[in-house]
Amino acid sequence: MITPNKFLPLDQSILGKCFRILDIETDQISLLDLYDKTQQYFIDVSEFLLAIDVLYALNRIDVDLGTGIVSYAN
Repeated sequence: MITPNKFLPLDQSILGKCFRILDIETDQISLLDLYDKTQQYFIDVSEFLLAIDVLYALNRIDVDLGTGIVSYAN
C-alpha cells in the first residue's frame, strides 16, 4: 500500500518506507547496493522499486538507468 490509512500505519506504507531509502548517507549509490542496505524494510524487491518510483516522482532522487546509479537530490 502506498499511503497509510486507519488499517495501515505510516511505517508499513510505501511513503513511510521511502524514509529508509533517504536515510542512507551518501551522494550516489548503485541500486543493488541500496537494496542490500535497505532490504530488511521491504517485503520484496517490487515494494523497493515502488518506493524508488515514488521518490523519483517526488524529485528526491535521480536514477541513471545506464549505470544503475541513484543520486540524491539536494
